[in-house]
Amino acid sequence: MPPKTFHILLNLIKDKIVKQHVVRTPISPRTRLEITLRYLVSGDSMTSLSYTFRVGLNTVSQIISTTCTEIWNCLKDFVLVVTTEEKWREIAQGFETKWNFPHCVGAIDGKHIIIEAPPKNGSKYYNYKNSHSIALLAVADSDLWLEKKDLTLPDSSPLVYSQFIFPYVFVGDEAFALSNYMMRPYPRSIIESAFGILSGRWRIFRRPINASVSTTIKITQATICLHNFIMRHELNMAISERRYSLADCLEDSGALIDIGRTGSTTFSRNASNIRDDFAEHFEGIGAVHWQWEKVLQNEF
Repeated sequence: MPPKTFHILLNLIKDKIVKQHVVRTPISPRTRLEITLRYLVSGDSMTSLSYTFRVGLNTVSQIISTTCTEIWNCLKDFVLVVTTEEKWREIAQGFETKWNFPHCVGAIDGKHIIIEAPPKNGSKYYNYKNSHSIALLAVADSDLWLEKKDLTLPDSSPLVYSQFIFPYVFVGDEAFALSNYMMRPYPRSIIESAFGILSGRWRIFRRPINASVSTTIKITQATICLHNFIMRHELNMAISERRYSLADCLEDSGALIDIGRTGSTTFSRNASNIRDDFAEHFEGIGAVHWQWEKVLQNEF
């Protein structure tokens, strides 16, 4: 995080995390934010941070919990997309311009955020991959920003350069059921990137999170907001290349693991026809110059 972005963030939340001076001098908002960001970025334990900042362990835990809450409260309306029809069309234009996919309004995926087994919860958070977790479902736009909002999708409309009338759709993997608004691939796999970048930037997700479930939810909410906040300021400051290599991020997603195939395999004939129309479009007028080489080499 560049210093300028840090100071902007600090100014946004400092009044929410400042503590009154009663007997002892309180920990400053700047230090509270530094502790929280260090925890999220490095993945260090709270015990390690208590030694680094010379703050009690319980105090570190409280600081991280309350600061993550205020980051979410202060940033969620600023960095998460307001889902109006106009905004959906803008996102769809981004997918068509950058990824050659018309009428796509988001890439959707789910991940397990691995946590230490919560006490006295039995199998409540136990998943089929033999670990304990909470589930994160998110939608990424064409810039790999993450969002989670209610939907107001535009109506179907024809493409200017095509004979097809396409609805506005999300794209996902085999975990999602094929429907008129959800396009899953024909039986193969797709490459993920947004979650890889998320775990590359916030290394707290590279190991099981040793915190209460409520604190883990606050941590997840805060990192989503911070992820979007930083990317937005990177664009505003005209940073042309990302700090993290996508290949490096995808090598190790750590405590972010696939939810797996949970969607139904049943779907309507209309949804199947929509997918076939998209496929025909991509084989014809919507084809890009490199796709046939990928097909011949079986690189998907």
